[in-house]
This record gives sequence, C-alpha cells and structure tokens, in this order.
Amino acid sequence: MKKYKTLLIVTIILAIVAVSAISFFGLYMKKEFTTVNLIPDYILGMEFKGGIMLTLDVDTSVKSTNIYDKDGNLVENPDPNTDYTAADGYTTVDEMANNSDVLNEQNYDKAKNILINRLKQTGAKQYDIREDKGTGKISINIPNDNNANQIIGVLAETGKVEVQDNDTKAVLLSNQDIAKANVVYGTAQDGTSTNVYLQLQMTKDAAKKLSDMSNKYTGSTNAANSTDDSTSSPTNEITVLYDDNTLATTYFGGAVTDGNLNVYIGNGTTSQDINGYMQQAKGLAIGINTGKMPVAYTPSANDLTPTINTKTVMNCIYGVIAFLVLLNIFLIIKFRLNGVYSLILQAGYIAVLLLIIRETNVLITIEGIARNSNCCVN
Repeated sequence: MKKYKTLLIVTIILAIVAVSAISFFGLYMKKEFTTVNLIPDYILGMEFKGGIMLTLDVDTSVKSTNIYDKDGNLVENPDPNTDYTAADGYTTVDEMANNSDVLNEQNYDKAKNILINRLKQTGAKQYDIREDKGTGKISINIPNDNNANQIIGVLAETGKVEVQDNDTKAVLLSNQDIAKANVVYGTAQDGTSTNVYLQLQMTKDAAKKLSDMSNKYTGSTNAANSTDDSTSSPTNEITVLYDDNTLATTYFGGAVTDGNLNVYIGNGTTSQDINGYMQQAKGLAIGINTGKMPVAYTPSANDLTPTINTKTVMNCIYGVIAFLVLLNIFLIIKFRLNGVYSLILQAGYIAVLLLIIRETNVLITIEGIARNSNCCVN
C-alpha cells in the first residue's frame, strides 16, 4: 500500500513537472521549413506592448499627365521642348490616382471590409480599425509584434493584378480572371533547393484564355528577321504585375491545361530563406484573395506608446512572486513535506491556468480578460 502511494505521488509530481515545462517553455516541432511552438503565445493588449497605427489617406495625387491631339489620339513620348497648346488643338488631361466617381461612402465601406478580411487572414490577434466616412480616411491600430511588418505590407496593398503582353503592354488577364491565389513550392531542378511560387488559379473562362496564351507566348525571338543575333530581343513574353510592380517576365515552356499560372517568387536552400519567400507569396495571395481595393490610398505608419509601461507590469509580477515565495516558505516550515506538496500543486495549477489562457487565445487587456480578440472594430 505504501509503495502504491509513493508511486502515485511520484507519478503526479512527474505529470506536474511535464505540464509546467510545456507551459513555461513551450513545445516545439518542425513544420514545413521552420520550427514552431505548438503552444500559442500570450496575447497582450496594446496597453502593455504598444503598437503601430497605420493611416490610409485617400490618394489625391496626379497619377500621370496625358496629351491628346485634335483627333483625340494620345501623344506618346511628347517632346519636352514643344508647347502642346489648346490653340494648336492639343488637350492636356491629368489622370488622377482616384477618379471622382469612386470617392463615395459605398467604396469607403467596401475598402474597410476588405481590410478587416485581410487582418483576419494575416492572423492579426488584435486590431482597432476606424473609418472617416466623410473623407474616406482609415486608421488601423495593431500590436507591434513579429508579424507587424507583414500585416502592414498586406494592408497597404491595392491588390491589383495584371498579366500583360511584354511588348505591347496589352492586358491579357486581370483580377476578375483569377478565382483564387495559392502558395505552392517544389524541388528545383538541381535537387538541392526549393522553388516557391504564387499560383494564380483561373476561373473557368480564363483557363481557356490561359491555355491559348501558353501556345502563343513561347519566348521565341526575332532572330529570323535580324542579321545580328546580338541585337534581337525576345518576343512573345508575358509580364506579371502586382500593384504595377513587375513580379516576373517570362514565357511558357509548354501548354497549360490545368488553369493555373505559377509565378516564380524565389529559390532557397535554407529553411529561413524558403520561409521568407513563402511569407512573401502568402502576403500576395491574401491581397489577391480579399479583392482589389476600390480606392487608392497613401499609407503612413506611426508608433503607438503603451499606456502601461514595462516597469509597472514587472513590479506587479515581482510582487506576486514575492508573496508566493513567502507563503510557500511558511507552508514548508509549518507543514514540512505537505508544504512541499502544496508548492508543487501550486506550480501545476499556475501552469495549467497559463496553458488555458494561451490555448484559448484569450486577449489580456487592462479591462480584464476578453475572449473576442477582434473586439475593437468600429
């Protein structure tokens, strides 16, 4: 009977030690190309950690200035030394970043909803988003954590996708042709590195257009029409642009029949490099899947100062630790072995409580414990 009691006590102590070790130090495993902690981090409110305020102001700038002749034809490459006056039949038109017809409350609300969707897909644990319905200005507060830069990058994007003819700049595919964007990867031809791609899954109608494109844009050259191969330039290539920035200029090596356009993002040999390219592709995919912003914005970011400084928090923690130490010293002196058991049980209780807080993704704020971490949407 005594051996059974001793075995039971040892088993309970070992279980408490195991739970405490997992709670306080975490449980790690290899996942894809990085090591992750299976135990979620504590979610502290911005009162404790501070944050970043991203401000999106409606872009009122002039995107480009175009000159048209009397027949309404665009003057390409205008001569800077020539005066294109109205008296000579020319018309100068400023192309704004936002046309006046898109600046309305309906589009402002749509932009806000897109941003909320992006926040959720990036895994933002806490955010505060506000919209000025009169000016269209949107302000977003997020914690200043390891994911802040990636979240801000996704929020600041317009999400515009175009696949163009590399020579004529004619738009071949755009957002409306894309059903979904995914992140895919595979072993490179060298067998030692990994390629990461942004996969654009086309709609049923666009899949047919992509198939036709794959038979046309094959990377052939003008060499047959040129006497000097060194001056011939590639033709029949496509350019993939995201927010007017080139992601890739390429051609097809064969017919594409599955309706997927894989855009090369990067190649890596280490987990860190591969994970970096995957995060980049993931950000692009989120921007595409949540939809193109109906209004162009100018982003700016500023730091948010925590309302409760670290010193105050640490003083509270030290106070609780000091109280528990004194309490357990008293219990051990008075009750000896039972006092030691009490100490072990207290450690186990605290470890389990902390695991529950972390596993249920409870947001720790100054107001108390709030279960809805996305509670601050106005």
